[in-house]
Amino acid sequence: MELLRNPIEQRVYDLCKDAKQSICLCAPFVKEDIVNNILNNKDENVQISLVTNLSNAYTYTLDITALKNIINHGGKVYNRSNLHAKFYMFDADKAIITSGNLTKNGLYNNYEYGLYIDNELVSDVDKDYHELTENDDLTGIVSLKNLDDIEIIKKNIKPIYTPKRKLPEFEKPIHPTITTEDIIPLFKESTWKELIFKIVDQFDEDVFTKETFNEYRSQIHDAYPLNKHPDDKIRQILQQLRDLGIVAFLRDGFYERLWVPTEY
Repeated sequence: MELLRNPIEQRVYDLCKDAKQSICLCAPFVKEDIVNNILNNKDENVQISLVTNLSNAYTYTLDITALKNIINHGGKVYNRSNLHAKFYMFDADKAIITSGNLTKNGLYNNYEYGLYIDNELVSDVDKDYHELTENDDLTGIVSLKNLDDIEIIKKNIKPIYTPKRKLPEFEKPIHPTITTEDIIPLFKESTWKELIFKIVDQFDEDVFTKETFNEYRSQIHDAYPLNKHPDDKIRQILQQLRDLGIVAFLRDGFYERLWVPTEY
Protein backbone atom coordinates (compact mmCIF):
# COMPACT_ATOMS: atom_id res chain seq x y z
CA MET A 1 0.00 0.00 0.00
CA GLU A 2 1.23 3.46 -0.88
CA LEU A 3 0.00 7.04 -0.46
CA LEU A 4 -0.51 8.82 -3.78
CA ARG A 5 -0.27 12.52 -4.44
CA ASN A 6 -0.63 14.11 -7.85
CA PRO A 7 0.63 13.85 -10.47
CA ILE A 8 -0.39 10.21 -10.97
CA GLU A 9 -1.19 10.33 -14.69
CA GLN A 10 1.89 8.38 -15.77
CA ARG A 11 1.35 5.88 -12.95
CA VAL A 12 -2.11 5.14 -14.34
CA TYR A 13 -0.73 4.67 -17.86
CA ASP A 14 2.04 2.36 -16.59
CA LEU A 15 -0.53 0.19 -14.79
CA CYS A 16 -2.59 0.07 -17.99
CA LYS A 17 0.49 -1.01 -19.93
CA ASP A 18 1.25 -3.77 -17.40
CA ALA A 19 -2.33 -5.08 -17.25
CA LYS A 20 -2.73 -8.58 -18.65
CA GLN A 21 -6.48 -9.20 -18.36
CA SER A 22 -8.66 -6.28 -17.31
CA ILE A 23 -8.83 -2.56 -16.62
CA CYS A 24 -11.84 -1.38 -14.60
CA LEU A 25 -12.38 2.36 -14.33
CA CYS A 26 -14.84 4.30 -12.19
CA ALA A 27 -15.18 8.09 -12.39
CA PRO A 28 -17.99 10.63 -12.93
CA PHE A 29 -15.77 13.03 -14.94
CA VAL A 30 -14.01 11.57 -17.99
CA LYS A 31 -12.13 13.36 -20.77
CA GLU A 32 -11.27 12.07 -24.23
CA ASP A 33 -7.51 12.72 -24.08
CA ILE A 34 -7.09 10.64 -20.93
CA VAL A 35 -9.19 7.76 -22.30
CA ASN A 36 -7.27 7.77 -25.58
CA ASN A 37 -3.97 7.55 -23.69
CA ILE A 38 -5.32 4.65 -21.63
CA LEU A 39 -6.46 2.84 -24.78
CA ASN A 40 -3.12 3.47 -26.47
CA ASN A 41 -1.19 2.11 -23.48
CA LYS A 42 -3.18 -1.08 -22.91
CA ASP A 43 -2.78 -4.32 -24.82
CA GLU A 44 -5.60 -4.86 -27.33
CA ASN A 45 -6.53 -8.15 -25.62
CA VAL A 46 -7.05 -6.53 -22.22
CA GLN A 47 -10.73 -5.96 -21.42
CA ILE A 48 -11.70 -2.43 -20.38
CA SER A 49 -14.83 -1.10 -18.70
CA LEU A 50 -15.94 2.19 -17.19
CA VAL A 51 -18.63 3.20 -14.70
CA THR A 52 -19.61 6.87 -14.97
CA ASN A 53 -22.56 9.24 -14.53
CA LEU A 54 -24.19 10.15 -17.84
CA SER A 55 -25.92 13.24 -16.48
CA ASN A 56 -22.46 14.84 -16.61
CA ALA A 57 -22.48 14.43 -20.40
CA TYR A 58 -24.48 17.66 -20.58
CA THR A 59 -21.61 19.55 -18.96
CA TYR A 60 -17.99 19.91 -20.02
CA THR A 61 -16.83 17.27 -17.56
CA LEU A 62 -17.76 14.09 -19.45
CA ASP A 63 -16.82 13.64 -23.11
CA ILE A 64 -19.21 11.54 -25.21
CA THR A 65 -16.36 10.80 -27.61
CA ALA A 66 -14.39 9.23 -24.74
CA LEU A 67 -17.24 6.81 -24.01
CA LYS A 68 -17.68 6.00 -27.69
CA ASN A 69 -13.97 5.25 -28.01
CA ILE A 70 -14.17 2.74 -25.15
CA ILE A 71 -17.17 0.98 -26.72
CA ASN A 72 -15.57 1.02 -30.18
CA HIS A 73 -12.51 -0.68 -28.69
CA GLY A 74 -14.67 -3.54 -27.43
CA GLY A 75 -15.11 -2.15 -23.93
CA LYS A 76 -18.21 -1.59 -21.82
CA VAL A 77 -19.57 1.62 -20.35
CA TYR A 78 -22.03 1.69 -17.45
CA ASN A 79 -24.20 4.54 -16.18
CA ARG A 80 -24.75 5.04 -12.45
CA SER A 81 -26.84 8.09 -11.55
CA ASN A 82 -25.46 8.80 -8.07
CA LEU A 83 -21.82 8.00 -8.81
CA HIS A 84 -19.17 10.11 -7.12
CA ALA A 85 -16.43 7.52 -6.48
CA LYS A 86 -13.12 7.48 -8.34
CA PHE A 87 -11.10 4.27 -8.43
CA TYR A 88 -9.15 2.38 -11.06
CA MET A 89 -8.43 -1.35 -10.88
CA PHE A 90 -6.00 -3.44 -12.91
CA ASP A 91 -6.20 -7.24 -13.25
CA ALA A 92 -8.23 -7.33 -10.02
CA ASP A 93 -4.99 -7.33 -8.02
CA LYS A 94 -3.90 -3.67 -8.13
CA ALA A 95 -6.00 -0.55 -7.63
CA ILE A 96 -5.82 3.21 -7.24
CA ILE A 97 -8.43 4.84 -4.99
CA THR A 98 -8.25 8.59 -5.41
CA SER A 99 -10.06 11.92 -5.29
CA GLY A 100 -8.98 12.51 -8.91
CA ASN A 101 -11.23 12.02 -11.94
CA LEU A 102 -10.14 10.76 -15.36
CA THR A 103 -9.22 14.27 -16.47
CA LYS A 104 -5.95 16.15 -16.87
CA ASN A 105 -6.81 18.15 -13.77
CA GLY A 106 -7.76 15.03 -11.82
CA LEU A 107 -4.61 13.06 -12.65
CA TYR A 108 -2.03 15.83 -13.02
CA ASN A 109 -2.88 19.48 -12.30
CA ASN A 110 -5.03 19.37 -9.16
CA TYR A 111 -3.89 18.56 -5.65
CA GLU A 112 -5.51 15.13 -5.32
CA TYR A 113 -4.90 12.44 -2.74
CA GLY A 114 -5.34 8.70 -2.69
CA LEU A 115 -3.98 5.21 -2.21
CA TYR A 116 -2.34 2.58 -4.37
CA ILE A 117 -3.16 -0.90 -3.08
CA ASP A 118 -1.91 -4.30 -4.17
CA ASN A 119 -2.95 -6.41 -1.19
CA GLU A 120 -6.07 -8.35 -0.12
CA LEU A 121 -8.14 -5.14 -0.09
CA VAL A 122 -8.24 -5.23 -3.89
CA SER A 123 -10.64 -8.18 -3.69
CA ASP A 124 -13.11 -5.89 -1.91
CA VAL A 125 -12.66 -3.26 -4.61
CA ASP A 126 -13.28 -5.92 -7.24
CA LYS A 127 -16.44 -7.06 -5.42
CA ASP A 128 -17.74 -3.49 -5.18
CA TYR A 129 -17.04 -2.85 -8.86
CA HIS A 130 -19.00 -5.93 -9.91
CA GLU A 131 -21.86 -4.99 -7.60
CA LEU A 132 -21.92 -1.58 -9.32
CA THR A 133 -22.01 -3.01 -12.83
CA GLU A 134 -24.42 -5.85 -12.10
CA ASN A 135 -27.08 -3.84 -10.24
CA ASP A 136 -29.85 -3.59 -12.86
CA ASP A 137 -31.97 -1.42 -10.57
CA LEU A 138 -29.45 1.43 -10.43
CA THR A 139 -26.91 0.82 -13.21
CA GLY A 140 -27.43 0.63 -16.96
CA ILE A 141 -25.25 -0.55 -19.84
CA VAL A 142 -24.60 2.36 -22.21
CA SER A 143 -24.98 1.82 -25.96
CA LEU A 144 -23.75 3.90 -28.89
CA LYS A 145 -27.41 4.73 -29.57
CA ASN A 146 -27.69 6.21 -26.05
CA LEU A 147 -24.68 8.38 -26.76
CA ASP A 148 -26.00 9.48 -30.17
CA ASP A 149 -29.29 10.52 -28.55
CA ILE A 150 -27.46 12.47 -25.85
CA GLU A 151 -25.58 14.34 -28.57
CA ILE A 152 -28.92 15.26 -30.20
CA ILE A 153 -30.18 16.65 -26.88
CA LYS A 154 -26.93 18.57 -26.34
CA LYS A 155 -27.22 20.22 -29.75
CA ASN A 156 -30.72 21.41 -28.84
CA ILE A 157 -29.68 23.00 -25.54
CA LYS A 158 -29.59 26.76 -25.81
CA PRO A 159 -26.39 28.36 -24.51
CA ILE A 160 -26.66 30.30 -21.27
CA TYR A 161 -24.99 33.23 -23.01
CA THR A 162 -22.97 33.94 -26.14
CA PRO A 163 -19.40 34.89 -25.28
CA LYS A 164 -17.58 37.48 -27.36
CA ARG A 165 -14.46 35.34 -27.38
CA LYS A 166 -13.77 31.62 -27.47
CA LEU A 167 -13.67 30.46 -23.87
CA PRO A 168 -11.05 28.06 -22.51
CA GLU A 169 -12.60 24.92 -21.10
CA PHE A 170 -12.29 25.92 -17.43
CA GLU A 171 -14.35 29.09 -18.05
CA LYS A 172 -17.25 27.41 -19.83
CA PRO A 173 -20.58 27.15 -17.98
CA ILE A 174 -20.81 23.58 -16.69
CA HIS A 175 -24.48 23.40 -15.72
CA PRO A 176 -26.63 24.08 -18.78
CA THR A 177 -30.38 23.88 -18.31
CA ILE A 178 -31.99 20.98 -20.18
CA THR A 179 -35.61 21.66 -21.05
CA THR A 180 -38.52 19.68 -22.46
CA GLU A 181 -38.08 21.22 -25.89
CA ASP A 182 -34.45 20.05 -25.99
CA ILE A 183 -35.49 16.42 -25.53
CA ILE A 184 -38.79 16.15 -27.39
CA PRO A 185 -37.17 16.01 -30.90
CA LEU A 186 -35.91 12.51 -29.99
CA PHE A 187 -39.48 11.23 -30.20
CA LYS A 188 -40.43 11.18 -33.85
CA GLU A 189 -43.48 8.95 -33.34
CA SER A 190 -45.85 7.87 -30.60
CA THR A 191 -44.06 5.31 -28.42
CA TRP A 192 -44.00 4.16 -24.84
CA LYS A 193 -40.90 6.29 -24.31
CA GLU A 194 -42.65 9.43 -25.55
CA LEU A 195 -45.72 8.69 -23.39
CA ILE A 196 -43.76 8.17 -20.17
CA PHE A 197 -41.52 11.16 -20.90
CA LYS A 198 -44.56 13.42 -21.35
CA ILE A 199 -46.15 12.10 -18.16
CA VAL A 200 -42.99 12.69 -16.12
CA ASP A 201 -42.81 16.13 -17.71
CA GLN A 202 -46.18 16.93 -16.10
CA PHE A 203 -45.19 15.99 -12.54
CA ASP A 204 -45.31 18.86 -10.05
CA GLU A 205 -42.08 17.82 -8.34
CA ASP A 206 -38.74 16.72 -9.75
CA VAL A 207 -38.43 13.81 -7.30
CA PHE A 208 -41.08 11.12 -7.78
CA THR A 209 -41.90 7.44 -7.21
CA LYS A 210 -43.82 4.83 -9.18
CA GLU A 211 -46.93 5.84 -7.20
CA THR A 212 -46.76 9.26 -8.86
CA PHE A 213 -47.95 7.57 -12.05
CA ASN A 214 -51.22 6.46 -10.42
CA GLU A 215 -53.25 9.48 -11.54
CA TYR A 216 -52.11 8.84 -15.12
CA ARG A 217 -53.20 5.17 -15.22
CA SER A 218 -56.18 5.84 -17.45
CA GLN A 219 -54.03 7.75 -19.91
CA ILE A 220 -51.56 4.85 -20.06
CA HIS A 221 -54.36 2.30 -20.47
CA ASP A 222 -56.00 4.31 -23.25
CA ALA A 223 -52.71 4.44 -25.15
CA TYR A 224 -51.82 0.76 -24.64
CA PRO A 225 -54.99 -1.16 -23.64
CA LEU A 226 -53.50 -4.58 -24.40
CA ASN A 227 -50.51 -4.20 -22.10
CA LYS A 228 -51.05 -6.31 -18.96
CA HIS A 229 -47.91 -5.18 -17.11
CA PRO A 230 -47.73 -1.38 -17.33
CA ASP A 231 -45.59 -1.08 -14.18
CA ASP A 232 -42.86 -3.21 -15.75
CA LYS A 233 -42.99 -1.10 -18.89
CA ILE A 234 -42.84 2.15 -16.92
CA ARG A 235 -39.73 0.95 -15.10
CA GLN A 236 -38.14 -0.13 -18.40
CA ILE A 237 -38.74 3.30 -19.91
CA LEU A 238 -37.39 5.04 -16.80
CA GLN A 239 -34.24 2.95 -17.20
CA GLN A 240 -33.98 4.14 -20.81
CA LEU A 241 -34.39 7.77 -19.72
CA ARG A 242 -31.79 7.18 -17.00
CA ASP A 243 -29.34 6.02 -19.65
CA LEU A 244 -29.86 9.27 -21.51
CA GLY A 245 -28.76 11.09 -18.35
CA ILE A 246 -32.12 12.84 -17.93
CA VAL A 247 -33.60 10.76 -15.06
CA ALA A 248 -31.64 9.84 -11.94
CA PHE A 249 -32.32 6.66 -10.00
CA LEU A 250 -32.13 7.52 -6.33
CA ARG A 251 -32.36 5.10 -3.43
CA ASP A 252 -35.45 3.35 -2.08
CA GLY A 253 -37.56 3.64 -5.23
CA PHE A 254 -37.20 7.38 -5.73
CA TYR A 255 -36.38 8.97 -9.06
CA GLU A 256 -35.42 12.49 -10.09
CA ARG A 257 -36.32 14.38 -13.28
CA LEU A 258 -33.19 16.18 -14.48
CA TRP A 259 -34.79 18.51 -17.01
CA VAL A 260 -36.89 21.64 -16.59
CA PRO A 261 -40.46 21.20 -17.93
CA THR A 262 -41.46 23.75 -20.56
CA GLU A 263 -44.28 24.07 -23.03
CA TYR A 264 -43.59 22.57 -26.44
